[in-house]
Amino acid sequence: MTIQSYYDKAPIVEAIIDLRISTDVEQDSLAALNSLAKILESEFALQAVIHQQNFSIHVEPTATRHESSHKLEGYRFFSSSKLNLMTVGLTGFTYSRVRPYNGWENFRTEARQQWDRYRDILKPAKITRTDVRYINRIDVPISDRVEDYLRIFAQLPPDFPQGNPDGSFLQLQIPQRDIESMLVVNQAWHIPETAGAREVILDFDLVCQLPYDIQQEDEVWVQLEKMRERKNHVFEACITQKTREAIL
Repeated sequence: MTIQSYYDKAPIVEAIIDLRISTDVEQDSLAALNSLAKILESEFALQAVIHQQNFSIHVEPTATRHESSHKLEGYRFFSSSKLNLMTVGLTGFTYSRVRPYNGWENFRTEARQQWDRYRDILKPAKITRTDVRYINRIDVPISDRVEDYLRIFAQLPPDFPQGNPDGSFLQLQIPQRDIESMLVVNQAWHIPETAGAREVILDFDLVCQLPYDIQQEDEVWVQLEKMRERKNHVFEACITQKTREAIL
């Protein structure tokens, strides 16, 4: 199969790199996270402060007692262009780019620059999970069939009563053992109220659960490259020539 490396009208609506971490001392990490957030506020706009909410009920002989608490988990920022989003937290780092996508090389370089700063300040002991996700949207005219554009879709049997759906959702979980990852494919479509076309989502999420010591960080980025290359292969396997012609 020929893998197309670049499409002028790539249907990517969001590309995501996510790295989960473990740290040795939570209190030190919290102080470091707040320090990082102050630095980032000079370059990015703060979108949200993320808290973890805990709620408990204690049933006692004479009364029922309710307790709630919350603790800081992280911060979410976006760039001045609102095209790049970043979440920094006690458990990990997420960097994403929304449409228009500017290519893997740019995206990876930007993500790594921000990760380097996050790593230097948070000082994680390990990277516990590596994740690359690409969400695509392909508009299929109402006059056409989804299968004219995709090779992966939910299919009803011919004698299914009233077999004319207004939408569908399909999920596949496929181990990618050669690159030690799990591929999750989500394919969904619906007809919006202003129906000119079906909005078809093709979502690829590649997850590697291998733990890496922080000294093995370069291996993590090699793994991300492998996962992104696999995403390209899977994307090509899922689309038809009609889609290729539409996005070239």
